[in-house]
Amino acid sequence: MQSFWRSTRLMGLLTFLCSSPSFCQSTWIEVQSPHFRVLTDSNAKSGRAVANEFEQIRHVMAVRFQDPEINSAVPMTIIAARNSDTVRDLMPRAWKDTGGTFAGMLMAGWERQTAMVRLNAFENHARGPVYFEYTGSVLTSKFHWLPSWLYRGLCEYFSFTEFDSQRIAVGGPSPDWIAYLRTRRLLPISQMMDDSKSFQNSDDQMIWMGESWAAVHYMVSGEGMGNGAKLADFIHKVATGTPQLEAFRAVFGDIALFDRGLQNYVELKTFYYQPMPLDAAIAPDGFAIRTLSPEEADYEIGAFQVQVGERKAGREHLEHALMLGDSLAAAHEELGFADFLDGKDDDAAKEWHKALELDPSRYRSLFALTMQASPLASQSYQQLAETRMALQKVIDLAPKYAAAYADLGLVDGRLGSLQRAYDDVHKAETLAPWRAGYHILAGYLLFRANQPEKAAGFARTIAAEWKGVDHDEAVDLWQSIPAEMRGAGDSLTLQLPKGSTLTRGQLTDEACPADGAGDVTLTVIPDGEGAKPVVLRSKGPRLRVGYSDTFWWGEDHYTLCHHLTGHRVLAAVKDGVVVELEVRDDFPWH
Repeated sequence: MQSFWRSTRLMGLLTFLCSSPSFCQSTWIEVQSPHFRVLTDSNAKSGRAVANEFEQIRHVMAVRFQDPEINSAVPMTIIAARNSDTVRDLMPRAWKDTGGTFAGMLMAGWERQTAMVRLNAFENHARGPVYFEYTGSVLTSKFHWLPSWLYRGLCEYFSFTEFDSQRIAVGGPSPDWIAYLRTRRLLPISQMMDDSKSFQNSDDQMIWMGESWAAVHYMVSGEGMGNGAKLADFIHKVATGTPQLEAFRAVFGDIALFDRGLQNYVELKTFYYQPMPLDAAIAPDGFAIRTLSPEEADYEIGAFQVQVGERKAGREHLEHALMLGDSLAAAHEELGFADFLDGKDDDAAKEWHKALELDPSRYRSLFALTMQASPLASQSYQQLAETRMALQKVIDLAPKYAAAYADLGLVDGRLGSLQRAYDDVHKAETLAPWRAGYHILAGYLLFRANQPEKAAGFARTIAAEWKGVDHDEAVDLWQSIPAEMRGAGDSLTLQLPKGSTLTRGQLTDEACPADGAGDVTLTVIPDGEGAKPVVLRSKGPRLRVGYSDTFWWGEDHYTLCHHLTGHRVLAAVKDGVVVELEVRDDFPWH
């Protein structure tokens, strides 16, 4: 009976796959370059060409930022889809949302990031959106913080890079932005630098976006800018803590003169790109090529689809991979995370156990099982010691896995070793400096170690440099420190949506519609003695949610509908509807 079920299930999955041109008519191959991995259902030549371009855009930033080891925040896989049929099969919602014009995009995550490019569009100079996101990932890994306008301007600038067989053209002109900005009055650069600025109309927002690109272009190619030398100096200053306005004046001088120069620059008849030679050390013909087995191809596509939200199709591919070969540990691991996203925790644990049985080096499965066991707040001293041993094993398997260090810090904090906890968290900060939550956790540890003014300094820096839930968590840290211990400086306040009121308390229930559409219902017990539960509602996908970086599963495995009960929340309510929800981790000193 069991073999008959497996046989009929396999036939059903094969029928599903064979309705898909990308799987019935193609073989998937893997191209491995020094820094990238390309999967394609086209041919080796196309796969190598895509890998070469990514190597070259990486080379551009390595030269510009004088860092030969520069890389994106997490490893990247690029799926080079042969044509529209492949894109439509793998990402039906994205294909529909773009009206059949999809050319490429990058899906970033904590543990992996994947770019999808459509070859017949990518080869026709539709690289911009992918290079924009890739630049952002590199900037995130290199600089824990940059001003919003500068971050966006650099992403826009590098996204207009083009290649030929002889040279690289960095930062070509953007005809659309030039045409738009020439019909508008530019914002003062001082206003551009105000990250707290909330634009009152969409036109100002569009000017801000376009001017971000124009300002960076001017700082590279404008008269007296030293071909980007001044920009590099400015980036170094702000990235190492110099206040933005002070750094700007030190590098570019009078702000009013800069504003006039930028306005004149936008009016120029000719915009120039920066020529750069290709990286001669990159030899595309030498990139390793191999053909994926059918089960490997199913695993890769299934994992990708789970990442981009096509979970039903992704699950079918993962299950089919295991039908073809049950020994694929990676497929069991990925199914475990798909089950976890769906709230099927027991099924998830079974998959992770199976993955570890097949491959004891699967550190993500070990980490997930360790942190899924029971909340740290409810663990005994002995259980915490065992959790610590398991986390140390995760670190032994993956010495650069920042999340494991952060949770090790939480465990050590509960075990009463503040110095060891701080060392753990500092390692997490070093490995992933772009995650504000790790800095906030370090700040709490400093406060508990009787260094309140230093903790308050952490809070001020984070509140100034990050927005949203990160800013608000920093404000909570600052407010938890007695006023007389905070040092000098202005008061810090939460960034709530205009016109909203705040409900702060413990989330005791969450209810999502079965079809994923419609209202989400949240039950919260507000802070205060004798407070009664209140029921809050949101308008489904329009609810903005932020959560602590120290949540072990990270945004790759996060969903509003599962695993949040019991956590503290801040809910911004407007006209009776929750418009923003911040979900907080449970630190041992709260």
